[in-house]
Amino acid sequence: MDCLYCNYIDISETAVGVCRCGAGLCRQHLTEQLASRDELRTIGSVTRTIQRGPTERRLLCPACAATDGARTARALNVVD
Repeated sequence: MDCLYCNYIDISETAVGVCRCGAGLCRQHLTEQLASRDELRTIGSVTRTIQRGPTERRLLCPACAATDGARTARALNVVD
């Protein structure tokens, strides 16, 4: 599986992580997400099944992270 975001710029980079939406992320994009998001988890090879433990965090691609961020902001800004 190739990284979704590297494919946009015609680079073939192997994915080392998968978002809940199925988008593959290469090591560079995964590192960018790990540095900026709290809801992440690291995984091994994309072809390997990894059990999620209670302390693992969920990996989100930039598109899903933005969607979750907007949903959280709406939930926090409830007007009476």
